[in-house]
Amino acid sequence: GPHLHFEVYTNSSYTQLIDPWNGPCNSMNPGVSWWASQQSYFVPTLSKVITHGAAPQAGGSCPNQELTNEKINFKDGDALYTSSYYRDQQNGQSSVHTIYKPDGTIWQTWTQNFTTWYSASWWYYSWTLPNPASTGTWKYEILYNGSQREFTLFTLNAAPVNICPDNYNVLTSNITGSTYQWQVNNGSGFVNVSNGTFYANATTQILQLINIPSSWYGYQYRCFVNSTTYSNTLTLKFTSYWKGRSSKAWEDPSNWQCGNVPDANTDVIINSSSSTPEVSSNAVCRTLTLNNGAVVTVKSNFKLDVLK
Repeated sequence: GPHLHFEVYTNSSYTQLIDPWNGPCNSMNPGVSWWASQQSYFVPTLSKVITHGAAPQAGGSCPNQELTNEKINFKDGDALYTSSYYRDQQNGQSSVHTIYKPDGTIWQTWTQNFTTWYSASWWYYSWTLPNPASTGTWKYEILYNGSQREFTLFTLNAAPVNICPDNYNVLTSNITGSTYQWQVNNGSGFVNVSNGTFYANATTQILQLINIPSSWYGYQYRCFVNSTTYSNTLTLKFTSYWKGRSSKAWEDPSNWQCGNVPDANTDVIINSSSSTPEVSSNAVCRTLTLNNGAVVTVKSNFKLDVLK
C-alpha cells in the first residue's frame, strides 16, 4: 500500500546513502547509528481508539477507499462498534477495554489477550447501547500492555459533542429518512450547510466536519430529515486531554490528545498527577480541569490565562 521512504545521505549531491539504523541488517555503515537515541526494533503502540456506527470496512486495493463508519454521537439502543489500531503488537501482550457511563461507572469491561505478532493490526467489538441509556458523554478506554492508556469520547442523545479542533470529525443524524439537509446555528439562527472547505456530505445522514476551527465553539447542528422532522440538536465543544507522551512541555503538540496546543477556545483536562504539564510560554485555554491531584506548573516570567 502507499508508504513513505525516509532516506539519509551524507553529502549534498545525494550520492552517499547511509542506513541510520545500527543492526545486523546494516551493510552500508555497520556498527554506526545516526540516531541520537535509536528506538528498539519493535515499538508496540496503541495508535488509535475509535467508535463506529457499523463495522469499519477495508477498501481493498488502491485506489478504493476504506469505509470507516466513524460515529461519535449515538441514541438509545444504537449499535456501537469499538475499535483499536496497533503497531508492533506482540504475542503475550494484552489490552484491557472499558466503556464508562457519563457518571464514571463501568458499563462494559473485558481483557483482550494477544497470541500473535502483527506489525500492524486492528480489532473491533460490537454492542447494543441500553434503551434507555444515560444521556451525556461516554468514554471508551484501553490500557495496552499495562502502560499505555488511550481513549475516545462519544455522546448519547442530545449531549454536547466533544471534538478536537482542526481535525476530521463526523456528526450523525439520530433519525433516518430518504432525504437529509444539515443546518448550523452560529448564534444567528439555523441555516443550511453546504459542502465546501469545512463540510462534506451535507445532504446525507452523516455530516463530515473538516478542519473546523476552535472559534466555532458552541455552534449547533441539526439535520432536517424528509423535509418534515429535525434531528437532535448537537452542540460543539473543543476538548483536549493532556497525554504527556513526549515531555512535560505544554507547548509540544504531541503531548496533547488532539495533536495541537490548546488555545482560547479549548477546554483542557488533565487527569493524572503522574505526568503533568509545565508552561514555558504565555499560554491560554478556555477552561482547565485538574483531576486526581493533577497540577500544572507555570514557570517564572510566564503565565497561563484560563478564560472561563
